[in-house]
Amino acid sequence: MSNLLTSFPTRTFDRLNQMMEELTFPELVAPTWSLQSWNPNVDISETEKEYTIKMDLPGFEGKDINVEVKNDILHISGKREQIHDEKKDGKLIRHERRYGSFTRAFSLDAPVEEGKIEARFFNGVLTVTAPKTVQAPATRVPVKS
Repeated sequence: MSNLLTSFPTRTFDRLNQMMEELTFPELVAPTWSLQSWNPNVDISETEKEYTIKMDLPGFEGKDINVEVKNDILHISGKREQIHDEKKDGKLIRHERRYGSFTRAFSLDAPVEEGKIEARFFNGVLTVTAPKTVQAPATRVPVKS
């Protein structure tokens, strides 16, 4: 799975931008930083038989997560709504938790059995298991002269 492609922005520049904003405009950082796009962290492992994708999604519910496979590309997306009641919870002083939508796409090196893919969500971690299809060994074709 050395050629596994993933779509995510460089987090280093996002973090550097956040630190500069914190130093320059600490009172403005929270609302603008939290509204930026975000990507949940993911671990991907591979065996001879399957791929396993684990994604951290704290604060989500299973109904908020969408998992699809098309043309051996695994798409995971979701949305987490911000819930803050100023009358009940008081004035929001700092806001760092990310809210909004995300989407991740992973190109799989080997074809998978789309009908046998399983997605489980437990304790804020999404685990997707994608079994590889059994490929017939190459057949040598004799060349006639």
